[in-house]
Amino acid sequence: MSFARMPRVPSWVQLCRVMHLYFNSSSRNTCGSPEGIACKDMPEGEAFYAHRIYYYTSLHLTAEQVHQIGLGEVRRIRAEMEAVIKKTGWTGEMAHFLEFLRTIHNST
Repeated sequence: MSFARMPRVPSWVQLCRVMHLYFNSSSRNTCGSPEGIACKDMPEGEAFYAHRIYYYTSLHLTAEQVHQIGLGEVRRIRAEMEAVIKKTGWTGEMAHFLEFLRTIHNST
């Protein structure tokens, strides 16, 4: 449904105006966010993000540190998956193995 066909509920129209103003690139410049809409790009955004990390994890880590931990975990899990695939004797790519696992029918 296009915006032109949306019901003209005053609060909906106001929300659309605010969203358009806020996310319009020329408007972001006046909000102190010329780079993007991420919270780190907003005034005090990095401090807010650091607080959210602590609030949800109780860790005193930067966003970059959390990101690096995540990348390390992805590498570790992928290595474990590749070791399991190798044990099965599978010679194809991981993507094909995962598709095989999703589509195999259990015969028991």
